Amino acid sequence: MDAFNFVASVIGLLLGFTLLELLKDFVSALKQRQRFRIGLLTPALAIVVIVDLLSWWATMWEYRTIVVVTNFVLQFAFAASAIYYLAASYVFPDRAKDGSDLDDHYFAVRRLVLGAVLAINYVTIAVLWTAVGKARNLEAIVVIGLVTLAFVVAMTSSSKRLNLAMLSLIFFNYVRGAIGL
Repeated sequence: MDAFNFVASVIGLLLGFTLLELLKDFVSALKQRQRFRIGLLTPALAIVVIVDLLSWWATMWEYRTIVVVTNFVLQFAFAASAIYYLAASYVFPDRAKDGSDLDDHYFAVRRLVLGAVLAINYVTIAVLWTAVGKARNLEAIVVIGLVTLAFVVAMTSSSKRLNLAMLSLIFFNYVRGAIGL
């Protein structure tokens, strides 16, 4: 077993549980949709967390050749995975009240969830760029800046439409990256 697979075998379980948590909670919300309004914001937040987590996982794969198994690498990967799990566990409420609106829940948890995801991304970028030795390029820095702005607007705006637009922008940035544009 190489170093990357050693780290991935432990961290992959936690990341898998994180995806399962989001899917389980989303299915539970769908099954109970007659009790409360699901809205668009909470499912959109779940999708953003999922694509961000998958993007993080893909980035780890991309840099697998430079991963040296150290106590720091294990602790960092575990901490990032644990933070993803924490963020994912807040996306949907444990018990939604009858007649409630999950858009209200979104506004109650968005700062914690989006802030956690943004923090993971920035720490990962710092660690990887330090390991590689330099920033990738101007385009990457501009994209990171624009995506950060979308995160900050979603974390601070009280407009449902603007929040949905920012979550959509974040999502489409991940799709753009996934297909190589």
